[in-house]
Amino acid sequence: SPVIDTTRRCDALRLCNDSFYSVNTALCGSVIVWGGFRIAMHESAHVVVCALLVYFFRAFCGFCTALPSPKEFTKLAVDWPPSERFFFFYSGHTAIFALMAIDMAAVGFGKLSLLFHFLNALQIIRLVGTRGHYSIDVIIGLYVAYSLYYLVPANL
Repeated sequence: SPVIDTTRRCDALRLCNDSFYSVNTALCGSVIVWGGFRIAMHESAHVVVCALLVYFFRAFCGFCTALPSPKEFTKLAVDWPPSERFFFFYSGHTAIFALMAIDMAAVGFGKLSLLFHFLNALQIIRLVGTRGHYSIDVIIGLYVAYSLYYLVPANL
């Protein structure tokens, strides 16, 4: 039987994962652009307050529930914090993408909202597939986004 070079395959997967992670993180930065747009054009800081709450709750949950990393975890070159512990309980990337998509739909940007929901689905597949998060992490990330969006007063 032929010998399979798993080292080269793992390096290629790691490079692919690092690349998708970088694009993903850059797109998550678009919440700043979207928040600025919402404040300037619609005079509402609602989505910005929700995003800040997403990260506050994520940090709180992370400190309270640090877990060991899964054995199959694909470590990224840019992972933070640099630790062997699985720090954050829920996926902030998933929550932020969902939050933006919900807000986009609410103010009439339906097609852009669908694009962000699609990108969120792709990142969920990557996160769970590489063991970057447990499946419950992305489910709770979605739950947090929807809950905060509808619980935080919209007239901020």
